[in-house]
Amino acid sequence: MLPQSPLVALLNHPDITAAGDLGVIAGDIEGGNLFKRLGTFITDTFIYENQDNDLVVNTNSMFHGVPRGTSSRYIFDQGSDVSHFRYFRNARTRHLLVQSITNSSKPWPPEFRSLEEAKVEPVPMLRSMQTRSGASQPVVFVLPGIMGSELQADGKDVWLSYWSLLRGHIDKIAIDAPTVTVTGLVSSYYRALCSYLADSHEVIPFGYDWRHSITLAASQLAAEVKKVVERTHEPIRFIAHSMGGLVVRRFIHDHPELWTTLCERKGARFIMLGTPNRGSYDMVESLSGMAKTVKQLALLDLEHTTSEIVEIVAAYQGALELLPQEEWKYFSTDTWTGLRPVMDSKVQIKAQILSAAKNALQDLPECIPHTDRIRYVAGWAPKTVCGIKVEDGRLLF
Repeated sequence: MLPQSPLVALLNHPDITAAGDLGVIAGDIEGGNLFKRLGTFITDTFIYENQDNDLVVNTNSMFHGVPRGTSSRYIFDQGSDVSHFRYFRNARTRHLLVQSITNSSKPWPPEFRSLEEAKVEPVPMLRSMQTRSGASQPVVFVLPGIMGSELQADGKDVWLSYWSLLRGHIDKIAIDAPTVTVTGLVSSYYRALCSYLADSHEVIPFGYDWRHSITLAASQLAAEVKKVVERTHEPIRFIAHSMGGLVVRRFIHDHPELWTTLCERKGARFIMLGTPNRGSYDMVESLSGMAKTVKQLALLDLEHTTSEIVEIVAAYQGALELLPQEEWKYFSTDTWTGLRPVMDSKVQIKAQILSAAKNALQDLPECIPHTDRIRYVAGWAPKTVCGIKVEDGRLLF
């Protein structure tokens, strides 16, 4: 059952198809009395890192496995009585389990839905989302963080497509790949936010290629903002998550007159959600090959090692622009040469990319014009990486 085991790799191999129908009963424990809620909070927070689970298996893991050549169906059961040990005891799941097994000559019970429906489409970019159609409303641009925009290569989904990543297609979005396009925002992160905002705003999801510099994304954002300024007199707002906040700051610096025009309208706003204005040590951990996200990618990818994945990421200027700005030392190859013996990845970052990343950040003023229109939403987590140290030949975060 270990994620890195040969059996799990075989069960998720993209070139293997199994015969026979597949029915999935997926569960998530939720709610209950005070003691159950306390227990669920502890397991969700400290064991499953706030992911849905049935006390043994992460719910999202239940939807993967060997693809079927015929029908694949699922049901999702959620409640205080759900657990990994109660699928046979609970009347709801027991009844559907019996029906699906004994009625092999009949259609699936109507409670089972196509497994394809469990796949969530990306939030389409630059298409207005509006609940009250035709009403004049404020406009809000929603900008994702790094890796928050979906990417296609040669017209096929790569990021965030688990099947594509499983096949080792991350190299198709290497920085020198010729035909990479942005298709939208990662739905699992941003659809709920965009849908909520659509009750009161005209929502414009702004996806950008996070592999490249914030300078390029800021230029593209300015072009879209100009179009909106010309067609409406409503307030224009930005909700920017993580790296998206740096894109808006770059936009403000490079297009000050346009920013002033926006601020002349009553109700203009710029909201940053966890933007790393002085960088993040999480990127140092990622480039060292020791971050959880990088390790998960390496477990998923059947073709590339951790070091090979880091080599691809290290060529993304956009990623390097998230490095800590502490005396700008992480933008120097000398720092990375010194850390290389104790890093898992042994990556060599090119000096010209580090220099370009530094230049994209260094002239951003700490005092942003029209600060009365700007707000910052800061989160807190006990495991936030905030520094590094080397002890006994080991790199610690």
